[in-house]
Amino acid sequence: MSSLLYRWGRSAFVGRWWVAGIWALIIVGIAGVMVVSPPQLSNEIRIDGTPAQEVIDDLTERLPEASGGQGILAFHSTDHQRVDQGRKLIALLDAVDRVYRTEHVIDVRKAMAAEVAKGPDSRLLQASAAIAQAQTQTQTTGTPGGAATAGATPLVIQDAPVPGVLISSDGQTALFQFTFDAQTFELPEGTIDDTIAVAATAAGREDIDVLPSSTMVAGPELVGVGEIVGIVIAALVLIVTLGSLVAAGLPLASALSGVAVGVGGAFAISSFVPMHSLTAVLGLMLGLAVGIDYALFIVNRQRHFILDQGLTAHEATGRAIGTAGSAVFFAGTTVVIALLALTVVQIQLLTTMALTAAATVVIAVLSALTLLPALLGFVGERICSAGARATAQAAHENGSVHRVANGWSRMLVKHRYVAALGALVIGGILAAPMPAMDLGLPSGASYHPDTPQRQSYDVVDESFGPGYNGPLVVVASAPAPIPAGPARRHPHRPRRDRRGHRDLPRGTLRRRHHRGVLRHPRHHTHLAGDR
Repeated sequence: MSSLLYRWGRSAFVGRWWVAGIWALIIVGIAGVMVVSPPQLSNEIRIDGTPAQEVIDDLTERLPEASGGQGILAFHSTDHQRVDQGRKLIALLDAVDRVYRTEHVIDVRKAMAAEVAKGPDSRLLQASAAIAQAQTQTQTTGTPGGAATAGATPLVIQDAPVPGVLISSDGQTALFQFTFDAQTFELPEGTIDDTIAVAATAAGREDIDVLPSSTMVAGPELVGVGEIVGIVIAALVLIVTLGSLVAAGLPLASALSGVAVGVGGAFAISSFVPMHSLTAVLGLMLGLAVGIDYALFIVNRQRHFILDQGLTAHEATGRAIGTAGSAVFFAGTTVVIALLALTVVQIQLLTTMALTAAATVVIAVLSALTLLPALLGFVGERICSAGARATAQAAHENGSVHRVANGWSRMLVKHRYVAALGALVIGGILAAPMPAMDLGLPSGASYHPDTPQRQSYDVVDESFGPGYNGPLVVVASAPAPIPAGPARRHPHRPRRDRRGHRDLPRGTLRRRHHRGVLRHPRHHTHLAGDR
């Protein structure tokens, strides 16, 4: 392998125009395909074969108004006044009204008005009244252990509840829950930000903070500020490490070319291969990371051959590809194997992400082993400046070449047992929190304390109690449509279970079907039964 790579490195150095031309043609070809057939990325997250995905698919078919993503906004009074009285109440109602009028937000008030027009025959009103009675009894009699709790109450205006709004027991916080017409990652760009903005505009003038939950997070951008800042930081590190603008630019050029082919190729085939936008994001991040690192290994090794052994740039390039290039090849292989392991779980989203990311890493390795030696050929002897050569020569003469690295290596070899023991101790300290890890999907508690999502989580948990931050959706089906007429009382009234779960009145109904939706945030239930 080393001999083959050595010969290839020398050949690519000499035939740099051919190698660079082939890479340029590939990039131009991919760009042309993208122009003819624009990328068609999806934001839909599907995990086929799971009960959760079956619920979403079932709701999309039978009850589409309940199949969208859930939005949760917490309105918290910053001056410790009640939000359900006076001017704060007016601002709160204005905010709720603006959110319901926002595009892609389902306005359940229309369904409520239709149900109210039905009078006593409305299944929604019957269910809401029954659940409200059960809630009142639960708050009065308490849990099975006997403790009574105040809990949250619906916001009632002129004897009619405001759909989706709950007020905390101290009145300082309101929890507003609503539904989008699509899953949050499938919403058009800017929808979530616009929804939060209209609520904040209405409520902010009365000292009310509007805090969105972790459910109201849009999909990540393919190229955002973080990626740009990362590239700038990488450039600075390369300049400091290599000490030359020319040398620092080569790893960036190699990595960006690999990303252009890898991610661009994924875009090019997205018109006929279903692909999530997160797939391109993962490919971009991994492509940049490994592309820069692998190219840096080779460039740094070539410079050491020139400065330490006095080799020409041509010979140093061949040796660098043969030595550091071999390490790059095997390092990239291990990354690809690890990524392909994601296909074992047989989830289409993860499989597509794994294959795309693995292909991008393969292309990054190919770029480092083929395009980079060609770029080194264009730079030639300028890869090491005259000042760097003079400094290296002076270091050889006074015996100070790699003084720090050599000293560190000699110390580790001399005190190898202490070094090994220290490594084990440090590793054990870093691994100490592992038994307390909470595995699962991230929630608002996973965010930084300064983010609105974490602040919303803390406010809701403090004001409403545990569970209101974790909505669950359960679909209940009847074997046949329930006939119209007076609602029959279930022989078992709703009650708390051993975890303190309870019911709250809130929901939508649909006629001529036998499907129901139960939204259960562990401490309250959102009922949507079918007629």
